Amino acid sequence: MKIVGPSSPDEVIATWLRADLDSKEIKAQTVRHRLLSLGVGEEALDPASQHATDASRPHVLRKLLMMCHGNTVRELVLDEIDWSWAELRHDDPLFLMNYRDFREWTHGTLLPRDAIEGFAQNRPFDSLTARIRSGESLPPCICVALDASNPAVLLDGNGRAIAFASLGRHPELILLGLSPAVTSWYFYPPPSVLSGM
Repeated sequence: MKIVGPSSPDEVIATWLRADLDSKEIKAQTVRHRLLSLGVGEEALDPASQHATDASRPHVLRKLLMMCHGNTVRELVLDEIDWSWAELRHDDPLFLMNYRDFREWTHGTLLPRDAIEGFAQNRPFDSLTARIRSGESLPPCICVALDASNPAVLLDGNGRAIAFASLGRHPELILLGLSPAVTSWYFYPPPSVLSGM
């Protein structure tokens, strides 16, 4: 992995929530509904909007992330992780989160390429691969790792990573969080998986 620029917890949160809206799945409707319940519109997720400088915006987006993804981010303190933009090379290891479905679909490897069949049978998939083939930019995957020399593990964007793998590719630009604390994350793969590439 090559670090190409700095990021921040607030950028990660806004990017994650924008990816939810982009998904066109039920979670997009959930995010829209919860945004309204918090008294803000989708423009709050747009870094170019006037709301991006609103002092209340980070608080609202953090609250929204916990409403939508609280179970996923438990044990992770986003502010204690060093966030950057990074480039993944084709041979850089990338793992799915240690989630039951992903373990079953990959027979324990948690590699995106091993989840293609299981994912395609259980979730919408064709539209993602069609978008990649057409050259459309998908929302960046959000990953965590111990450091830049260790494998990246997907925090958000597992489906996008599997779609890329079905085309023999990796997502190229990711948001990467580095911290020794990521090993305490509930969904972080065990060392035996990460070393068994």
